[in-house]
Amino acid sequence: SNNMLIDVGSSGPRSASFFFLGVSYRSELNFGLAIKQALWMTYRCGFPRMRPYLHTDDTGWGCMLRSAQMLMANALLRHLALDAMPWHQIQQRVLQWFVDSTGVEAVYSIHNLTRCGQLYDILPGEWYGPGIAACILRDLCECHRHKLGGPAIKLVVTPAGKLLCIETILDKMTRYTLDHDHAAKTQPFTKPSNNGLNHDPLVKPQPRILSPAHEQCSPASVRRLAYDKRLELPWEAALVIFMPLRLGLEELETEYIPELLYAIRLRQSLGLIGGQPRRALFFPGMYQLNCTPHLVGFDPHTVQPALLTEDCSDLPVDSICCNAPTYVNPDGLDPSLALGFYCCGRDDFLSFCNEMRRLPRNGRKQMLLNITEAHGDAPETDLGTIDRPFSYPCHGEGTRGDEWEVI
Repeated sequence: SNNMLIDVGSSGPRSASFFFLGVSYRSELNFGLAIKQALWMTYRCGFPRMRPYLHTDDTGWGCMLRSAQMLMANALLRHLALDAMPWHQIQQRVLQWFVDSTGVEAVYSIHNLTRCGQLYDILPGEWYGPGIAACILRDLCECHRHKLGGPAIKLVVTPAGKLLCIETILDKMTRYTLDHDHAAKTQPFTKPSNNGLNHDPLVKPQPRILSPAHEQCSPASVRRLAYDKRLELPWEAALVIFMPLRLGLEELETEYIPELLYAIRLRQSLGLIGGQPRRALFFPGMYQLNCTPHLVGFDPHTVQPALLTEDCSDLPVDSICCNAPTYVNPDGLDPSLALGFYCCGRDDFLSFCNEMRRLPRNGRKQMLLNITEAHGDAPETDLGTIDRPFSYPCHGEGTRGDEWEVI
C-alpha cells in the first residue's frame, strides 16, 4: 500500500530506523507524522504566463525546480520553527514565498526560478540540473534577505568536485563583522601638528602612525590569526549548504552509498535533490529495515492547479502535503545530485564539519564530501582547531533543536 511506510508481513522480527530532515525517529508512526508536516511541491497548471514565453504550466520540465523548491521550503520551515509561532502559521508564511506568481513577495515562485535560470543560459521548458537549481536558489535567497527583508539565511553552493572549505564559509558568514571590526582597530591615524598649518598634504604629508596590527608578520601567521579570528566571530545568519555531486558516469557508484546515507542521517541534513535521469525528486529522509536502506522521496510529478494566491490559509492540505511518498533504493539514484544542509549558527556548522570528518571511507582515498580547513589544504588536513566541545540541547524524538531584482 502506498500509505504504508513499511510492509514486511506479519512474521519475523525486524530492526528499523527512521531519519527525516535531520531528526531520528524510533517509531514508524512519528516518522509518518513528520512526513505529513513537510511541504510538498508539484507541477502546477494555469499559472500566469512566463513572459515573453508561452508557458502556463511546468509539466514535463519543472521537476528539478519543484524539487529544489521543496528543499528550500523545508529549510525555511526549520529556520522559522525557532520562532514561537504555531506550525500552521509557519507553513502559511513559507508558502506565500512559493506561490505561482510573478509578484515580488513570491520570491521562490516558478516564475522567478526560471527568470533567474536565464542568467545561467537555461530557458523555461529546458532541463535544469541539480547544480543549476542550487545556484538559482542561492541567488534568490540573497535577494530575499537583502532586498525583501526575508529570513537571515546565507545559502552557499560548493563548486562541483571541490572541497568544502571552512575558511571560505567563515569568510562568507563573518565578512561584514570582520571588515567593520578591522576598520575600527587597524585604521591608520594621523598625528596632528601643533598649528595645522605646517603640513601641505600634497607636498609634505603628515607622518602615518600604524596601529600594532600593522606590525610585520609572516603571511602564514597573519592568515592563521585571521582564521582564528573568524572562528570566534558571531554569525548574523543561519547557513544553508548545497553540495552538487557527480557520483559516477552513467550510474551511481555503489561505493558512495554508505557515505551518502551517513550524510542524510546527520542532524543538519536537508536531504537531497536528484532521482532518475530527467525525473527529479526531493529526498528528505530514509528508513533502514533489517539493514536494507530506502530513501523517502517526494515526487513532484503530479499536476495540480496553480497556487495563485498569497493567502495560503485556505489551501487544501492534500495539495501541499505528501500522503504517498515514493521509496527508492539508493543504488537506483542518478549519479548527478545535490545534498543540502542547514546550520543554525557557527557552532552548529563546526559540529557539522566534525561529523563530516567521520564519514565512512571504505578504503578509498577520494571521499564523497571532503572538508578542508583552509584554501589550498589537502583534504587530510587536521581540523583539531575546531574540535572544541560545544553544548547542544538534547533532541528528543521529533524535535531539533550577479545582482538582479525580482519582478
